[in-house]
Amino acid sequence: MSSTGGGAIPSGGNRAIVWFRGTDLRLHDNVIVHEAARRVEAGQVSEVLPVFCFDPRFLSASAWGNPKTGPYRAQFLLESVADLKARLRAAGSDLLVALGKPEE
Repeated sequence: MSSTGGGAIPSGGNRAIVWFRGTDLRLHDNVIVHEAARRVEAGQVSEVLPVFCFDPRFLSASAWGNPKTGPYRAQFLLESVADLKARLRAAGSDLLVALGKPEE
């Protein structure tokens, strides 16, 4: 699995995007990751771009003023994303980390 993390984008071909959501940051048994790798091996896509987006609404207050995410959960999410990035780098890829509303 390759990504554009610091390298040149291959000419031609398609790019598959694997969008990791806040609750599923697994690699070893992730069906979507395995499907993306299979498509690279089959020549259907030239590269895979793993993406995680920190949605500010996840960290904002609820309608009642309570935090949606406490400090321990926020720390766990930060550590989990860092671990995912390290595991992807160990596999020869990387993780694009963004901040903002994913739909924008």
